[in-house]
Amino acid sequence: MPDPTFVNYSHPQDQNNRRNRQLVASYIGTHFRNRSRPASRRASSIEEGSEPVIRVGDQPGIQAADFELPREGPSSISARLPATTVPHDRHGLRSDPFYSYPIEFRQCIPAAVDYFLTFYGPAHVIRPELLSAEAGAVILNQYFQYALQNALMFEALIALSQANLTVHQWTNGPDQDALYHYNQALRRLRDLLDREQDYSQDSVLFAIVALMGVDYLNNDLTAFEMHLGGLRKLVDLRGGLDNLGWPLILRPYLLGLERFWAYMSKHSQTLQGSIAQRHNVSLLEPSHHTPVANFTEMISVLPPGFRTMALNNRLSEPVLTLIHRITTEAEHIIQINPSYGSSTVNATNMQEAEHCAQLLTSTDLTFIDRASCIGLLVVIMDSSRTERFSGYYDQQLQMHAEEIRLSNEIFQDADLSDFYLWVALDIVGTMVPPRRSALPENYQADTRFTLLLAVLRKYGHLSWEEVLAVLKRFFFTARCIESWHNSWELGFRHLNEEPS
Repeated sequence: MPDPTFVNYSHPQDQNNRRNRQLVASYIGTHFRNRSRPASRRASSIEEGSEPVIRVGDQPGIQAADFELPREGPSSISARLPATTVPHDRHGLRSDPFYSYPIEFRQCIPAAVDYFLTFYGPAHVIRPELLSAEAGAVILNQYFQYALQNALMFEALIALSQANLTVHQWTNGPDQDALYHYNQALRRLRDLLDREQDYSQDSVLFAIVALMGVDYLNNDLTAFEMHLGGLRKLVDLRGGLDNLGWPLILRPYLLGLERFWAYMSKHSQTLQGSIAQRHNVSLLEPSHHTPVANFTEMISVLPPGFRTMALNNRLSEPVLTLIHRITTEAEHIIQINPSYGSSTVNATNMQEAEHCAQLLTSTDLTFIDRASCIGLLVVIMDSSRTERFSGYYDQQLQMHAEEIRLSNEIFQDADLSDFYLWVALDIVGTMVPPRRSALPENYQADTRFTLLLAVLRKYGHLSWEEVLAVLKRFFFTARCIESWHNSWELGFRHLNEEPS
């Protein structure tokens, strides 16, 4: 066979040149003289001997096409070559065709990666007080690339994403894929910490933070507290918060966990020995501040119910600031999934949830302030965060329901009476969320149900339309209204069944 020759066309008409066509035909076999060449090549191959058997096995995530090459005797060389296109699945290009995932591939990983990149990551990483939308997108990509370089961190993120994806579907226990990746991450963490100096990697801290998220969703506060203690020790070994990497992600993560733990423990003494206490960071002060020209400007944008309370001097400055922020950032807070609220998902909802939690940890709030923070926390958590599916969230709500019910005599004035109706139904509505087919087991023993009956005895003379008009003077969404209506109907049914 002659040496290869390149035929360059400078113009499409060159393809019709007779000499060029003859030259090309002699190589690609379209000329009639080349029609017998495949048979002669096969005979030549048999005479000269064949290559050893080569078998390329199937590879996960890649489509393949079969072909056979002839060889001496009855046997043949069989192989599998990748198709020329990258396979698409329903999650986009998440099939990892280049095997970039640092852990063993499992069927749940594409959906978990897609969920993390499109929703969970932005909703927990891109804090608008620290990052613009453009900078947030860049740092999220860098964060995920960093995870791809660390098997421990990537495994923990998959466990966390899978747990969040499936938590609302759990019936008899946690998701098996989430547990598998959680256990694998724990094994990797133990192996890594057995090696000296490996604790200095930021990926270790990120992995522990992710594992704590799974602990909470699994209702395992013992493991949560143990991991928090490990985080504190590792931060100390690293020389404090200021010596950690990723200051726009890792530092806020760690301080947010401390605030959350103080709230869950129901007292500020939990802050003793915390990461913040060791490094002179006050968890009881707002982590972010938005300057407002004056109180008139702040109050003017509040919902009517809160505006009336503010004009009557019912609310302190920190709580007013919180209400103002939730009012102005509502489109980013109501994000149950990427199709709800703003198309730009960020961590506004997480910031405000942390602010509510840290204010509820403070001992300086009046009861009206505290009740406001409880109602606002429910608005944020129950409309935007999967953490609401944890059993511990239900426990907190039941304690808040009892707290509100036992203090109902405080809410006698007209503005406070309207507020009491809103905050009470806000809490009660979490017991009967939209589209739930059945009530929780033993719901009548729930303190939220007891609060509901107390509300009906006080406001039962009102029609639902009148009640809704009062509720709309505060924060509300379509989801909230449906839950409130379900609660109202449930309460009326039980009151009508009571013996007179």
